[in-house]
Amino acid sequence: MALHTSINRRSNRTLYLIGHVDVALPGIIKQWKYDPYSGLILPTSHNLIVYGRGASDMKGGIVVILETIQRLIFNENRLGCNITCIITNDEERGGSYCMKKLVDRMVHNKGWCLSPEPTGALFLLNR
Repeated sequence: MALHTSINRRSNRTLYLIGHVDVALPGIIKQWKYDPYSGLILPTSHNLIVYGRGASDMKGGIVVILETIQRLIFNENRLGCNITCIITNDEERGGSYCMKKLVDRMVHNKGWCLSPEPTGALFLLNR
């Protein structure tokens, strides 16, 4: 499964905005301080903390991608390149289907890839 949308500017370059909505398996549930399926929200002295599977992994990044697409549409995509947004559900399983197809497609196109993934600092640049 993948959500895919494009804003075409008839350019030979594409900016790919990629993300994922799946979460990692919980592992040994007894090792969790709180039930990983609860989505428990607890107050701290400064804010609220959500406990549970995928509570922070990529959620803010998905909002950034969606807001970016909305602003580009509103501003008629003045970047001068195509924009392709792909949100998958197989990143935590190695990306053997959706992410692999995306990378295969990117290899044949000139452009850039941006993933607002908070759990790593790997940057992929296409030629």
